[in-house]
Amino acid sequence: MKSLSPVLFFFSLLISISAFSQKEVCKDIYVWDFTDENGQKTQHTKMLTQEVEDALTATSCRVLQRRNYASLSEQIDNENAIQTIEGMSGTISNELQSIKAETVLFGKVQMDFSGNIMLAVSFQSLLTKEILKSESVMLAGEDAHNIGKRKQKIAAFISHCVGPKIITNEETNYWRQAQQLDTPEAYRKYLATYPGGQYRSEAEAILADLEVWQEIQNSKNTRRKIKALTEYTENQQVYHYQEARDQLEDLLWSNASYDDYMRLYPDGKYADNVKGKYEEQLYSGVLDRPGYYAEKYLGAFPNGKYVEQVKAKYEDYLYAEAVKNPKFRIADYIEEFPQGKYISKLDEIYWNTEITSSTSTIVSRYSYRQYLALFPNGKYAKEAKSKSGKN
Repeated sequence: MKSLSPVLFFFSLLISISAFSQKEVCKDIYVWDFTDENGQKTQHTKMLTQEVEDALTATSCRVLQRRNYASLSEQIDNENAIQTIEGMSGTISNELQSIKAETVLFGKVQMDFSGNIMLAVSFQSLLTKEILKSESVMLAGEDAHNIGKRKQKIAAFISHCVGPKIITNEETNYWRQAQQLDTPEAYRKYLATYPGGQYRSEAEAILADLEVWQEIQNSKNTRRKIKALTEYTENQQVYHYQEARDQLEDLLWSNASYDDYMRLYPDGKYADNVKGKYEEQLYSGVLDRPGYYAEKYLGAFPNGKYVEQVKAKYEDYLYAEAVKNPKFRIADYIEEFPQGKYISKLDEIYWNTEITSSTSTIVSRYSYRQYLALFPNGKYAKEAKSKSGKN
């Protein structure tokens, strides 16, 4: 997908400024499932739908939380992806009115190749079907990738859409205190005090993340810490994603884990130094274990300074393996070195071991055809053709 156009973003802002900014949007809001620019519901659109609903819930708006209307949510899942009240079926419109919804919030999510997110929302009146307000926000870099920062940005954006949030109850105050402290103990205390609270799912997610993060930070075993950080950063939605990425990069560099470093940080801050050291490391491995390291070297450094030496070492290795097991390993050699220096020798070896010295009293046509598959222009190709039934 192409990068988001700055012109498109500016145009969206112009629309936002002019769009019914004085209208009341905060009445009994139902958040419709967001879609991407193709009208599809994805993991990212579902995530942003929930985060916007959570942000609305933290304001003074009356929000009809979707989890309290499971049957309605199931019906909406069967609706075509729409962005307006006009596109809604009569059945769903009646269902929304039956739960006293007055405003429906639609959202469209556009993501570029870097993971930056353009989120556009539209507050629409269920009764009059007019657009009450349209706004958009760009979530770029850390604001898109770090779940904590993204939620803060969304909270500020929603607050801008509907007006300053008003803390109206004790639970919300308690929740805000937990967020400010941002410790496992604070979230545990919130969950113990409000086990069925409106922020329960978010508190549980943050608590689980913090517990994992603390365990990683307390690890004294470097190899285990590298493994844990690698697994942790596989999910870009974790709260400490960028911090974990930075720690992992430093550990891979300092512990000479060049293979993993180049795989995870091909353009990282140590990449230039790592490339040279990684090449030396692989070449050293080729000298000891060519069967394992030669392909890795040639894959990583097809134009490397040791490429000719590595190819020669690898060819010698494959030849030695082919001599040990002609029937199965000669094909490996030919696949890698179809014009290799040992082709003639292997031609002779295969013929002698699989044809001439066969223990079978009658060599099957299949054996000759196997020979021709390996050595179509080999020393014994003419004889093999005549005996294989091929003209």
